[in-house]
Amino acid sequence: GGFQEEKYEAYYAHIKWREKDLEALIEVRVNEVFKRKYTGRKVMLSDIFPKARGNERALPYILERTFLRPRDVISFVNECLSCAEGKSRITWATLHNAEEKYSQKRFRSVLDEWTQLFPSLKYAVGVIRGLPESFIESDIKQETIDSSILGAAAEGAEDELGRLAIDFLSPNKKIKSEAFTRVALSVLYHVGVIGLKQNATSPFAWVYRDGKNFSHVDIGVGCHFRIHKMFWREFGVSPKALSYDSHQ
Repeated sequence: GGFQEEKYEAYYAHIKWREKDLEALIEVRVNEVFKRKYTGRKVMLSDIFPKARGNERALPYILERTFLRPRDVISFVNECLSCAEGKSRITWATLHNAEEKYSQKRFRSVLDEWTQLFPSLKYAVGVIRGLPESFIESDIKQETIDSSILGAAAEGAEDELGRLAIDFLSPNKKIKSEAFTRVALSVLYHVGVIGLKQNATSPFAWVYRDGKNFSHVDIGVGCHFRIHKMFWREFGVSPKALSYDSHQ
């Protein structure tokens, strides 16, 4: 009680990685692997990654599927190198195969990282499974919400989602399923799974990039949401499954 976060701001070291720094990191990583296994000469990223495909380039493709952290970039590149074992270079097909394993591992990593703070996190994720990359609250099906509520209530976790689920299923319930959904969406934003756009004029905010905090009270009917590309393969999101133009 009475905690004031701004008093501790001076003690925080806010570290952000620029894309060119991460590119240099990838190059160092790749050269270390090739120096140990194949050749001592310097290897350029263009030597092993696929050539541009229209306007799509391999490096931005990889970085868009990270939280712009070294651990994510290294994990993705490691999967690419593993899938390309015995081949002369990484193709787009190889990159997409690596992405599937990478997406699964990153999702498990997020669960491991945050479940202690949000024990019902896996049920929050259940709310958005099966949705397109861009969605609004009304796109979420009631049966999906009900399934997540039943799971969270059965788990009986002592977090806000667990308590809301139990209250919703009680005979004297005083809350609507909307309350559970909005808390679930705020949790998913907090852990980086989704981005949030509060209204038509505001940009999408991502917690890892912007550092903005949104709670369930900040989520209204005018909010738009977007699933991070890191989790597209894990959640079965297809680039062709984008929602309505008004969501973009």
